[in-house]
Amino acid sequence: AERLAEAYRVFEERAGAAMPAGSKQSRVRAVVASLLETTFSFDEIRAALPGVSDATIRLTLQRLRDEGAVESLGQGRSARWRRIEH
Repeated sequence: AERLAEAYRVFEERAGAAMPAGSKQSRVRAVVASLLETTFSFDEIRAALPGVSDATIRLTLQRLRDEGAVESLGQGRSARWRRIEH
């Protein structure tokens, strides 16, 4: 499972770097929507989108939370997020 997660992280990183079109917030949204697991960490988003700032990731996650698309499962650096399937 760990090897699969690492392979997927590399895929997301390359796919994110290959997506020049669209705003950085839309790229964050796309990564969140495409993750295999419904729970994820801030660091996983950061790794998938190396050209996107922490502030942009944080802002986008807050907006997704406000829209009811994700929820925070904790606080601080170790917090996990969960995508809410509709």
